[in-house]
Amino acid sequence: MPNDPERRTWAELIAEAQVRDAVRGNVQAAREIADRTEGRARQAIEFEDKTVANAFERMSREELETYAAKGILPEWFPNRGTNGSGDL
Repeated sequence: MPNDPERRTWAELIAEAQVRDAVRGNVQAAREIADRTEGRARQAIEFEDKTVANAFERMSREELETYAAKGILPEWFPNRGTNGSGDL
């Protein structure tokens, strides 16, 4: 910054002001500092696709036992894998 006796940059002056605000109790300033220094907190995203759960509920006892014993799904089962073998 021009005429600054300590020859600080604009970024340094802004950071100093941000820290000063955070110390004085400005929660948003503290959050900004934490986001920049620690990285943003991960946010949980809930996504539930009930397609597979519903398909398992639709399976007969025989189909369930075959899957449990051999790992093979019925032909109609959604998302049977990329090779179509029925293996998950």
